Amino acid sequence: MKKYTLFIVLLLTNAGVTLSQWTLQISPTKNNLNDVAFFSARLGYAVGEKGTVLKTVNGGRTWQILPSPDSADLVSVTVIDSNTLMVTSSNAFADGAIYKSTSQGSTWHKVLHDNRSFYTAKAGNSKIFGVSAKIYESDDVGETWLVRDSVLNSTSTYTEIAFSARDTGIVAGNVGGIATYSAEFLRSVNGGANWYKSNPFSFPNANAFSCFGWVNSDSVLMFTNAFKGFSPGDTSQLLLLTKFHLKRAAGDSVWSFAAKPMAINFSDRLNDCQFFEGGTGYTVGERGVIYKTTTFGKKWTKENKGTPPVNGIYMFNETKGFAVGDSGLILKRDVAVSEIVGERRFVPLIVFPNPANDHITVSFVLNKPAVIGMQLANEQSIIVYRVEAKIYNAGSQQITIPLINLGRGTYHVNLISNGVAIAAAQVLVIH
Repeated sequence: MKKYTLFIVLLLTNAGVTLSQWTLQISPTKNNLNDVAFFSARLGYAVGEKGTVLKTVNGGRTWQILPSPDSADLVSVTVIDSNTLMVTSSNAFADGAIYKSTSQGSTWHKVLHDNRSFYTAKAGNSKIFGVSAKIYESDDVGETWLVRDSVLNSTSTYTEIAFSARDTGIVAGNVGGIATYSAEFLRSVNGGANWYKSNPFSFPNANAFSCFGWVNSDSVLMFTNAFKGFSPGDTSQLLLLTKFHLKRAAGDSVWSFAAKPMAINFSDRLNDCQFFEGGTGYTVGERGVIYKTTTFGKKWTKENKGTPPVNGIYMFNETKGFAVGDSGLILKRDVAVSEIVGERRFVPLIVFPNPANDHITVSFVLNKPAVIGMQLANEQSIIVYRVEAKIYNAGSQQITIPLINLGRGTYHVNLISNGVAIAAAQVLVIH
């Protein structure tokens, strides 16, 4: 059988390769925006002050203003499915609340209120959780709510709730002191059924909580802020929280943990962050800068020159996402394939042998460590074989795919990184 080596290249959409691709989007509002979330690459929402709700149905190319559920500031948005979403409010003169829409934001109804600001999160087990003065759980997509923890510290303020997987969740915020605030959190490892507080002595300092992001269910990267009296300071610290252990202390069960400083003097007050298991992460703050790391926070680079304060960020994967901020700011980051495959305009994917009989070996080169998977699809675009994603080191790599169970014909090979196809090739199976 004659052997051929097939080179298929992926052409980058831009004429030149750039380090990052944050671009300013046309916003229909000048109100400050606080949070952004997407259901799909095309359908997403942003919320902000004075009841502002925005929607895009074309991947951020255009945004429309939706009816407001409340005149209060909206601080978080949780997208449940293609039609259902929840937004939460913060109001200095009234209760915080959760509002639900089953019509992509065309109509709203209030489903819950409490006397502090509200934040919601979707767990991996299809439950919805909210935190205000208590922790609440809904098993029917937000129509009714069960109190899961009613003994939260009355001096504490909780500003974030998130789940990493089906069972693990964290509620984070600050406990007030005489002249400062100190970070604290509650953690659940049984799907939100039970929550236990953190041991305050496990933190290396008395800094206040800013934001956190999951690396995995057992590792959290958390930014804390050095307060100046009762006011937030202009420097932050990044901590890696690991080795969580539930133990008895003063009659209560509390989480002890290891806190390793990753960035000691971060010159900004940070508002939101997101991290990935491979080490990539993003954070945004009051200086209007979007920062990126590929080293779990040890080193950071600035990805834009600074704008009005950036308050929220949502990344689909390591290279594509949105950020929102003051004065209606909306920024979009498109996929920069060069960050994964190197500073070249064409990306080679080598399939050998081709045509093939019982197996193929696919070779490729990575510019840095990346989470990589592979899919083999038939001519009807049905996936017939999948290589589960894992972390590959920088340099030349190979993946072998068995073909023994496939029929004759042409198949498509797709190299996948965090849900994005970064290279493609075809193989002819002839057995």
